Amino acid sequence: MERWNWETGPIFWNAIVAREATYERMSVGILAARLCDLSWATDRQYCYVHYLEGCPNCRGFNLPRPYESEWRHYVRDHPLSETEERLIGCYRRRPYEARHGSLLRLQQEPPRTPPHFPARPPAA
Repeated sequence: MERWNWETGPIFWNAIVAREATYERMSVGILAARLCDLSWATDRQYCYVHYLEGCPNCRGFNLPRPYESEWRHYVRDHPLSETEERLIGCYRRRPYEARHGSLLRLQQEPPRTPPHFPARPPAA
């Protein structure tokens, strides 16, 4: 493996860095941990993940999961930061992306397919 790493050089390392970036971006566990860390850093009682499905970090402190009305009340009294709102949006999209690959994106034009038979040269 080391020889292959040396032979491919930057190509291999770029692939590894890209893979790690994708994992970092798409990992639900890492995103949940970030949300929990942000909540604890702002001295919240619990995080969004705990409200939604039960966070292992918050559960470790024997905190009960809040009901929806309790969560709304709590967020009204303790507003979320822009970063928390952005990460919550990402967290809410993850299950869909995990099941379907990614969100649908409209294309300008449908892709063109090459003809089945190449054009014949003109007869001489």
